[in-house]
Amino acid sequence: MVDCLQEESSFATLFPAYREKYIREVWGNIKKGLAEYGIRPELNLLEGSLTVRTTKKTWDPYAILKARDCVKLLARSVPFEQCLRIMEDNVNCDIVKIRNLVRNKEKFVKRR
Repeated sequence: MVDCLQEESSFATLFPAYREKYIREVWGNIKKGLAEYGIRPELNLLEGSLTVRTTKKTWDPYAILKARDCVKLLARSVPFEQCLRIMEDNVNCDIVKIRNLVRNKEKFVKRR
């Protein structure tokens, strides 16, 4: 029986420049939180990207998809503590784009 994954998987997400300061502040906690699931995060400040990769210690194949959602939420201004909750089995996320729901920009800003 094999207890680790055979292939490496990775996902990358870009983040806006204004999030860089916050991400740098919590980077140690992000690494520690994802390491529990056998996921290795990488931060590239030149490109402004967050990448997550599986390691030989990754035992859950779904963990990489959860980690992808975690860094997407982090890039979209969700606090770090809430982002790591996505790694739990009973927690999911979905990003809904609402920009095209309203034609008038003022109404969009009010409803958002």
